[in-house]
Amino acid sequence: MNPRFVSLMCKPVGRRCTATCLYCYYGPQTEDVSSRRTMDRATLEAMLAGYLPSASDRVPLVWQGGEPTVAGLPSFVDAVTIARRLARGGQVIVHVLQTNGTRIDEAWCRFLKQEGFLVGISIDGPPHLHDSYRRTPCGGGTYREAARAFSLLRNRGVPCNVLCAVHDKNVEAADEVWDHLLGMGARWLHFIPIVEWTTPQGPSRRLAPFSVDGEAWGRFMCRILDRWLKTPGAVSERNIDALIHRMVSGANTLCVTAPTCARHLTVEADGSVYPCDHFVSHEWCLGRVGQGGQGWRIVA
Repeated sequence: MNPRFVSLMCKPVGRRCTATCLYCYYGPQTEDVSSRRTMDRATLEAMLAGYLPSASDRVPLVWQGGEPTVAGLPSFVDAVTIARRLARGGQVIVHVLQTNGTRIDEAWCRFLKQEGFLVGISIDGPPHLHDSYRRTPCGGGTYREAARAFSLLRNRGVPCNVLCAVHDKNVEAADEVWDHLLGMGARWLHFIPIVEWTTPQGPSRRLAPFSVDGEAWGRFMCRILDRWLKTPGAVSERNIDALIHRMVSGANTLCVTAPTCARHLTVEADGSVYPCDHFVSHEWCLGRVGQGGQGWRIVA
């Protein structure tokens, strides 16, 4: 593994979130390791000091959760300032924020625009599909807040894409989902299949009710491809882009198309490091940032 091609996902508040998505994988399996605190300044600085020297000249820093905006805008201002200070000369840091949009307001938009953030908003299609699983802690839907945030970000000139989880409620509604997202003004899309299990392993393991199987996912993406082909150059869909990139250049831009993974390290709020945000459990922990007063570094 070349350290210069490792990306870093930071989860500044762990699994804490303003929503209660029923299919969220970042739930029970991480409850024992995902801190309820916010990443402190010392851990943040140790994380960046260990990562940036070994990273590429153009560095993606992905801020995710849970809901990362729970950390508060001042924490993000501090993080960007620290990253800028620790960056090598000529090194460009590209900040990416994945959010459900519930806390996005004018102040957030000004900051995100000023610092050149790329923002992903989670929207699963029109309200009756999105709200099937993306709920508030009180059981209400979150579509209205997500749509409001997406509109606000676009109107304020913040680059914004849509991450759409594909589950049993919307997997047979590819046309409806596509039309709705494009009708909102979305032009950068990423569809992700929900694949969760009733138990982690064993002979009784089966797909959770909201999951999609391979055939359903294939039908969905084939229909998305049909629609994409009718909008040449107007819409970017990450799975389609990745496959074209692989066919043309042989390079993999998505982990699911690559022969191996372990290129995307995840750092939890307490500084613990994992090989992927889908493997946040004790047996996969690689260590902790700043543990024992020591820093960390990426090695080949």
